[in-house]
Amino acid sequence: RMELARLVLGEALVLGALMAYDVTPDGHGELVYISEGCIDLWALDAPTILADEGAIWMMAPREERRLLRHSFIEAVRDAVPWAHEWRIRDARGQTRWLRGMGKPRARPDGRTRWTVFVNDVTDSVRARALDLASDDRFRRIFDSIPSIAVQAYGPDMIVRYWNRGSEQLYGFSAEEAIGRSMLELVIPPALRSSFDRNFLRSLDGHTTLNSGVHWLQRKDGRTVEVQCNEIITEHPERGFEIYCIDFDLTPRREAEDQRLALEAQLRESQKLEALGTL
Repeated sequence: RMELARLVLGEALVLGALMAYDVTPDGHGELVYISEGCIDLWALDAPTILADEGAIWMMAPREERRLLRHSFIEAVRDAVPWAHEWRIRDARGQTRWLRGMGKPRARPDGRTRWTVFVNDVTDSVRARALDLASDDRFRRIFDSIPSIAVQAYGPDMIVRYWNRGSEQLYGFSAEEAIGRSMLELVIPPALRSSFDRNFLRSLDGHTTLNSGVHWLQRKDGRTVEVQCNEIITEHPERGFEIYCIDFDLTPRREAEDQRLALEAQLRESQKLEALGTL
């Protein structure tokens, strides 16, 4: 009774539904309390749910209902905290995403009291879906431009994304690069300490100190002249994420060398022509 009284007192402090289950040693569970926050989640009041608890679980699609049931049964069996997200269509016909979290506590009579909190995470799930869609569009765009090398990595400099342009420029496939350090992959040993130091300073000040022209290392050991452009972003769930956009300067260098060679030839021919005139 004291536990239920505490749940009633806490009801006004949370946006969602507080629930209490009593589970017997043989695994049979009974819903003994649910707060009035259930109306906002399932569009059913507490007396209705207590009279027919199955109504709120039947709101989930069949496949998700099976996974939901299995996750809770496993948590009850192992007496470990429970957490799960699932989709429902409530009594008004509206689609929602719910997140449930529960924690067990042994009772003197041998039963286990499960305190469960369920809240509406529809906006969060939709935001994550939009974020994933945005990431997917971004990657498709950069994968379709092989002349631009793009990498993404976290504060630990471990590669999270490696496009086709990076494969062509540095010689590592995405499978080889993802999960490894940028320092190990493309930074020559002599420059690694300074790159690492500048990178940490960049995170502290949210500035990019490693942007510029560098001679970086390919998989085959050769070096390549690259224009590096680092962009520091902050993701609400992934934290700091750095995107590096690299341009191979080899064609420009070759064109410049060719231009200088032609100018030298021109000057030489002009000298010979002047000598012939004399």
